[in-house]
Amino acid sequence: MSPDPQPAPADPARTFRILVLALVGAVPVITVAVALVLPAEGTSPDPLTVGVCVAVVLGAALAARLIGFRVPTLPAGSDARNDDAVRRESLNRFQSSTMLRFAVTEAGFIIVLAWTFVADEGPWPLLVVALPAAVLILLNCWPSRANVDRVATALEADGARSGLRETFGHA
Repeated sequence: MSPDPQPAPADPARTFRILVLALVGAVPVITVAVALVLPAEGTSPDPLTVGVCVAVVLGAALAARLIGFRVPTLPAGSDARNDDAVRRESLNRFQSSTMLRFAVTEAGFIIVLAWTFVADEGPWPLLVVALPAAVLILLNCWPSRANVDRVATALEADGARSGLRETFGHA
């Protein structure tokens, strides 16, 4: 009897993309649930409230961009081409920074969610910011060339090679 074949290792880039899509997917699910729970009849959104809610979501996304790309540099001389541990550490730091960006960006959405239950305006504040919040989460968290480059540049500031671009196919 031959030994069981080892499963192929998961592609970290693919796994990461699925994770980001799952995180973004929470926004429409929560929004639909709130729209079903809070009555929309007889309520209308106050333009000032909507403006403040949009500003909260945009402010959270901006804060995520300002603080979310700060990662510790890799030690000088590290090279992911010769060391899988360096590649794993680079990916771990990228994932950590992405989770921070997600948490800060989603905080704006969560604040508006709380406000939606406090205000007497039905689901409108949340309905107005749901799409912009989802788009901003995608922009801040998706492993796009720009996001990967920003983190890779920070990781490689002391001359190391992170291999992060190669991991996500942006070499």
